[in-house]
Amino acid sequence: MTNIAAERAQGPARAAPSRTGQALVAGFYVNWDETSKTSLRHNIDHLTHLIPEWLQLKPNGAEFEADVDGEVKQLAAAHGVPSSRSSTTTTTAGTPKPSMSWCATGASRISSSPA
Repeated sequence: MTNIAAERAQGPARAAPSRTGQALVAGFYVNWDETSKTSLRHNIDHLTHLIPEWLQLKPNGAEFEADVDGEVKQLAAAHGVPSSRSSTTTTTAGTPKPSMSWCATGASRISSSPA
């Protein structure tokens, strides 16, 4: 788990520019599926950006849980592929990642908040 407060202290995330002369090619990654990591290893040199699912919205709609895969973060950096800080999903507390379920209450709360 990462410290969200430490990430916030780094300031706002900035979009990384695409490599000159290349189309933007984003790869999505999830921690809970080993084939996602295998695919990333095989295709990392074809990507311009990585979008990992490392931040999940908790059911209360007010908190996030971070689960950063350090190995994947290092792999992306070693290949010069910038990654977003996170991608978000909503889950039900205690639900294993492969069978995540949509939490309408949490999603509704966060999407209707003025903040």
